[in-house]
Amino acid sequence: MDLAKSTLGKCILFGTLYFPEGLMGALVSVIIPLYLASNGFSASIVGLVMGLTTIPWVTKFLWGFVVDYNISKGRRYFILIGGILGASMNALLFFISPSWIFVFTAILFVGRIGIATLDVSTDAFSIETTKFHERGKVNGSMFFGQLSGFAFGALVLTKISTVSFPVVFLSVGILIMLLVGVVLLAKEKTPRKHHISYKDLVHAFKHKAIFLIILFAVFVGIPSGFILGMSTYYMKVYLAISATTIGVISLFNGVSNAVGAYVFGALSDKLGRVKTLVLAIFPALLFALLFGILSAFSLIYVVYGIFVGGITAVMCALFMDITSKKVAATEYAILTSLANFGIFIGTTSSGFLLQSTSPKIFFLFAALLYIPSIILIYLVSRKL
Repeated sequence: MDLAKSTLGKCILFGTLYFPEGLMGALVSVIIPLYLASNGFSASIVGLVMGLTTIPWVTKFLWGFVVDYNISKGRRYFILIGGILGASMNALLFFISPSWIFVFTAILFVGRIGIATLDVSTDAFSIETTKFHERGKVNGSMFFGQLSGFAFGALVLTKISTVSFPVVFLSVGILIMLLVGVVLLAKEKTPRKHHISYKDLVHAFKHKAIFLIILFAVFVGIPSGFILGMSTYYMKVYLAISATTIGVISLFNGVSNAVGAYVFGALSDKLGRVKTLVLAIFPALLFALLFGILSAFSLIYVVYGIFVGGITAVMCALFMDITSKKVAATEYAILTSLANFGIFIGTTSSGFLLQSTSPKIFFLFAALLYIPSIILIYLVSRKL
């Protein structure tokens, strides 16, 4: 069976390979804050740990370069290597006490390098095997898989955490190891022998709107990083919501992200990437604003997820449209690294802002941060 032959097969293949990313996302954004907060760590430390362990995603271009430079080994090889590294580091956390915060953070950091390598290899494999008219659907499926992994992790892992946090880490390691095996059901082209060069990368970045797209990617990630960085901590410490209930809320947020990713991704194949991004960003701004105005945090958080998922899927489809297949892992990784840099800025600074101001000011600030991305996507539309 070759899953890379049909559009449906590609949706299944890449959606499954993105599931571990979502699982890891749930671990970092839901379980880690709960774990550290339960052990007496402050919002600033929680935000700092989350931000530092986002760095492997900000530097994805490094792992992308390794994958492209060793293209003769193929994309599947690095999908397996990344998955194994991520799985083994998560399993290792089973033995590490949170009091060893530096060691704990370092192992989590290496584990995220593994998942980032899995990510860039999967992206390159997807770019090489998909056509323009199916990229919206395939990207939607990829993020549906990722966000389904997040939803699954938010529900199941929080339930496991009520019994034992270390068992959570071990469970994540085992699941990742099992899921990456699906890549063995897809065939790959005959291994290529060339290595990428500086000229290949320079040529790849000659698209007329590339710098505006890069700025957009950075700025649109900052507000979602703000909200993602502190949502679990805010629910636990400020709203006194139980871990199990937080898991259910995060589950529905993950589902709404997944639905938004697929719906907006498919819509972008018909309406175009820029128009669809505008349709997702404006409601995201509105619902971010509502966090600071209304008291129904859970409901707003779930609905907000639809538009965040939509923005992510369509933005990544746009990245694929302008990415050169010759340096697919590196160029696409650079673009997504810059998007993750915006999330890194938001996540790392979120704890300090929440702790030094008030929730209303915090969420108002997050909403206002969407304005630069609206201006930038308008400028992008003038270039495309």
